[in-house]
Amino acid sequence: METPTRAEPVAQEDKTKLLKSAFLQFCRNDLVGAQTVTDELFPAESDGEEGAELDTVVTRINLDLVDDYPASDPRWAESVPDESTGFPLTSLIIFHQLEDKMKAHGCFMDFLLQVGLLDRLSQTAVRSSPMATRLLLCEHAEKLQAAMVLKNHHAKHANIVNPAISAALQKNNAAVPPSLTPADVFFREVSQVSSVFECLLEEEERSLKENPVDSVQWAEVILTINNIIKDMLQAAGHYREAKASMYRASESAAAEPEYIPWTASGGVGGVRTIISRQYEIILRSVYPHADSELRGALCEQLVALLDIYLNGYVAQLTSLQQQRLPGSQQERYNSLEMEYNQRRSELLAPLLELGQYQWVAALAEKYCDFDILVQMCEQSDNQSRLQHYMAKFADQNFADFLFRWYMEKGKRGKLLSQPAAQHQQLAGFLQSHQHLSWLHHIRVHDFHSAHRTLYDQASTETRYFVKKKTLLALSKLTALASDMPQDHLNKQVNDIVEQERFLLHQETLPRQLLEEKQLNPDSMPLLSAHNLIQLYICDDNRRANEYDFKKALDLLEYIDEGDAVDIDSLKCEIFGKALRRDE
Repeated sequence: METPTRAEPVAQEDKTKLLKSAFLQFCRNDLVGAQTVTDELFPAESDGEEGAELDTVVTRINLDLVDDYPASDPRWAESVPDESTGFPLTSLIIFHQLEDKMKAHGCFMDFLLQVGLLDRLSQTAVRSSPMATRLLLCEHAEKLQAAMVLKNHHAKHANIVNPAISAALQKNNAAVPPSLTPADVFFREVSQVSSVFECLLEEEERSLKENPVDSVQWAEVILTINNIIKDMLQAAGHYREAKASMYRASESAAAEPEYIPWTASGGVGGVRTIISRQYEIILRSVYPHADSELRGALCEQLVALLDIYLNGYVAQLTSLQQQRLPGSQQERYNSLEMEYNQRRSELLAPLLELGQYQWVAALAEKYCDFDILVQMCEQSDNQSRLQHYMAKFADQNFADFLFRWYMEKGKRGKLLSQPAAQHQQLAGFLQSHQHLSWLHHIRVHDFHSAHRTLYDQASTETRYFVKKKTLLALSKLTALASDMPQDHLNKQVNDIVEQERFLLHQETLPRQLLEEKQLNPDSMPLLSAHNLIQLYICDDNRRANEYDFKKALDLLEYIDEGDAVDIDSLKCEIFGKALRRDE
């Protein structure tokens, strides 16, 4: 076969035909001939423009494979276009057998690998976004798998699938020749197989309205459609996982764009949109009217659909994580992760409210929704399950999440009543929450640490009088209960007693004076020695006696040099006020 030389540019349509010919040579075991044609069409030293053309041509050929007309079927004779871009009658495609299209796809992937084109593929625009071309080829195969599953359901549930297929063809403006059935036409164009989902839901909603709630048809239609969608998407996902190595990029490949599987596509008719819509239909229109047996079956199906839904987000996040790109890509990752966390919570919370703990646990454990897991354990009062999660998710700091959750919800009793196995982790967590850590120290009989924490808090408390007084009292009690050496204990206790003696001056302020100054004994601020002196000797302290002025003089010893107060002048002021009051 002659091919144009490098000096003679080849139109993209011609390159498609020539690469198809090379593929057919490969299928006839003429690897040398196939390699020669390929090298001339796409030389290894080709520039970026030709590289992009390679992606387009390869994608076009694979699409032609999965959407090929079964020309050997006489019923299609009048429907095959004159200038069909499909393969000749001698190609691998056999009449209307999706399995053979899958075999042809496998051969094409082998061809790309053998002639050295697979590792040269870059990316292609799909659904208005770039996608690695290898993954688009995988998508075509996944849709073949989904179509085979749909075909099986079509045989069993023609009364449901046929109307949906006809509606899908009508929306796509696809004509059905007299010699063919709608199913013939629909299953020919495998790349559009997902268009059936929206039509299935429309058929479902119509059936739910037409049939009474207590009829067999009412329940059967939604169970059947759930199974069809679930089985199709699971078949696609299983193929993606099983054949991952076939479509994996080489280690030297450049960073790829964000991967959005077709099973995670949004927008009108997108799979993510379809699952969300089905979720709403089930919980709002079906579940409230279902008996316990039907509810169990619905929840099992719904969880399988939500698994597919959430797994799509994971695939996207994983693809972004592998790029390790700064700036806008990191912002995209953070934004998508936030959306994922929000949607995960929105989808699982209603199931939790319905008490479907078994199914909620299955998804929350798989997708690490710690908030839902904690809520579930709290609602069902299942502390042993919480302990199980602490061990299971220890490397993901589940315990810290639980402790923070208790803090935020005000459940401090539960926070501090953790079993002995969690004491070490709890102690580490409480290091940044000292207002609670002393309680934990007391619970584990570590009175020395409790004293030290309380004393430190008392020393730094400068706002509230009652709080400082309480902290000092507790600090003294824990010191007395501790096993610290006697000389160190005496020193600590004496220091606390001295601070309490100072606080006693504020505690014994006359009630009439406090009312005059609008000071509440339970919430008044911690006053300095200078402020206390001014209160004791002020004119508002109308019942002041010798004891009040004696306290004012005693308070002089608590004024530090750094307070910028002239102690001698203040002493004169106290005596002067005392003499004038005596008159």
